[in-house]
Amino acid sequence: MNFSANTKAILLLLLCAFFWGSCFPIGKHALNQVHALTLVFWRFSIAAICLAIYLKIINSAKPSLTFNQWAWVIIVSAVGVGGLNLGLFTGLEHTSAANGSLIMALSPLATSLISSVAKRSMPTAAQCFSLIVSLSGVLLVITNGDLAVLLNMQINAGDKMIFLGMLAWSSYTYFSQGINQYMPVLPYTFVSMLSGATIISLMCLVTANVHPLSELSNSSMVGIILRDPQK
Repeated sequence: MNFSANTKAILLLLLCAFFWGSCFPIGKHALNQVHALTLVFWRFSIAAICLAIYLKIINSAKPSLTFNQWAWVIIVSAVGVGGLNLGLFTGLEHTSAANGSLIMALSPLATSLISSVAKRSMPTAAQCFSLIVSLSGVLLVITNGDLAVLLNMQINAGDKMIFLGMLAWSSYTYFSQGINQYMPVLPYTFVSMLSGATIISLMCLVTANVHPLSELSNSSMVGIILRDPQK
């Protein structure tokens, strides 16, 4: 079956939305099994290994960048990808998946504001309208049309951590536009995962109660993927 370029793009975006949306409830339940740092460490490590194998299979050429370009790529990756996941999964330990998804839904708005500040320009009317429509749609789905859910939402420490993670991701989204001009997407994603894994590894080493290997071996794989029926 042959698909047009637009159809493929739509299907891939839908698939991306599915995996991204699944991150919140699955991550929330996985935190019953392992520490947030352990969860992020394995998430980055597995992603980096899979991407490294794939890049090897397709014989992807190593990007030829200057020292300053490599430094910028690593910094943006570590702050954006590492900051997002650290804030998200640390925050989910103290708040609900619904709150987390609501806060992350602000990412397009934050990205647009960051772009406006960087370019010293105001968002266009079309951008504002699109942001309002998209955010309203997310709120409608998450609250199931019940305004009381939104009105009763309480901000706690976990929400603040997720908000900081959202800002880190929005910054990463904006600055990645410039990086993609001189570095292909797949190698850039690999560097992002590797940078995130390195940062989280260092944090695991200096955190006494975090032991990625033993936590993974002692956890239930069913509990990581699905809800623990006894909780």
